[in-house]
Parts: sequence; C-alpha cells; structure tokens
Amino acid sequence: MKKNVFQLLLAATLIWCGNLYAQNVTMGFKGGLSIPNLTAGGSETPFNAGYSPNLRAGGGIYEEFHINRKFSISVGAEYSTQGGIMDKSETLTSDITSGTVYSDYKFESKLNYILVPVLARFNWQKRKKSLLKFYAAFGPFAGYLLKATDIRSYRANYEDEARTIFIDEMYSSEKMDIKDSLYKFNVGIEGLAGVSINLNKKHALFIEGGIDYGFLSINKVVAHGPDFSGAAVVTLGYAYTFQKQNRGRGWGR
Repeated sequence: MKKNVFQLLLAATLIWCGNLYAQNVTMGFKGGLSIPNLTAGGSETPFNAGYSPNLRAGGGIYEEFHINRKFSISVGAEYSTQGGIMDKSETLTSDITSGTVYSDYKFESKLNYILVPVLARFNWQKRKKSLLKFYAAFGPFAGYLLKATDIRSYRANYEDEARTIFIDEMYSSEKMDIKDSLYKFNVGIEGLAGVSINLNKKHALFIEGGIDYGFLSINKVVAHGPDFSGAAVVTLGYAYTFQKQNRGRGWGR
C-alpha cells in the first residue's frame, strides 16, 4: 500500500514538473534600494523601541514559471539588508570629572539576510499586445542571517540631563558582532507590485516596489524584548523568458 502511494505521488510530481516545463520560464535579476526597520511588535523596552529606517542596498534573482497569461509562480533568492537606526541617550560615570556625564549617540543595527520567497504572481495587460504589463505577487519566505553588526557612534557629552551645559563633541565607532545573540532563521511574508515593459517576446525591463516582514522575533535575549525585522524595497530589473511551446503556441512574457 505504501509503495503504491509513493508511486502515485511520484507520478503526480513528474506530471506537475512536466507541465511546468511545458510552460514559459522567466529568469529575472534585480537590484535597488532597501528601506529596513526593526519593530518591537507592541512589546517595547529601552533596548528595542525607537528604531527608524535608513537606506541600504538590496537585490536578487528569481525564476518564474508561467501557468497561463495571468498567473505564474516564482521562486527567488534575495540579498536583503535589514536593521535600523536609533538615537539614544545614556548616563555615564566619568573617571575624569568624578561625576555624571550625559551622552547622546547614534546606535545602528546592520543585518544581512538571504531570503527565499515563493510567490504567487498575477499579471494583467490593458491590451493583449501591449508592451506594458502590470503584476502583483504575494507569498511566504524563509530567511537566513548571514551577518549582524551593531555600530555605536558617540556624538556629544553634557554635564546636565537637560543637555544645556556642553562638555565636548567626539565621533567614534564601536562595532560589535551580534550574530550569536540573534536567531539565524526566520519566516515571513512578502508582497510586491510592479510594471514591466516588453522589449520583445523574450526581453523585458521592470520596476517594482515591495515589502517583507518576518513573523519571528530575531532576538535571543529575552530581557531586551522582541525585535521583528522587515524592509520596504524599490528595485529595477531585467527579465529573460525561455519560451516553451505548449500545443504549438507560446505564452510570451
């Protein structure tokens, strides 16, 4: 019985893969700007609250399997730069003045991920032969943390908590590898929308915007509170369609 079930599943998989192979397949490359941010998910502490986004780079590749003219499935690999910037204040004990010093500094978290999204894509055109095609995609992703760094940049020191008595100003960067304090794996959801222009039946250029958000807290240190990573992205890209014949007809991009 188990052998028959296995054979049935294997046959169904081969048929499904064969149907995908019979369709057009598009390979795409994209790169652009990432606007990452860290959020506390409603459980704020002094360690996880107050992050603001900044601009980073991002990009990726994907393979799109066309089921028909309006629907396709894509699998990709994306380099995603996430994290955030926080302006913080700190009270320090000074060995020089034997008193208290109030310091303002910038705190930046840089997280580099590889995301593997599997997206359902919906395509539409105003006219069948129009050069412009609009599309939207939505689906889950799995993420793996490649590198994680905290950078603390001290800027100004004051004698009083109200920051009216200035002591000095300095800039120094202290980098810390924090990868071991974060979970390596994450899962979440990704969505995007864009427009492509067909240069011909095989070549196309596109611009798209999207968001991704991780469902799992990345922070192992419970006392620091949860941190949830995500980013908004704007990318430009190029796509090439390998046209397969399906009953004598190709779908085109």
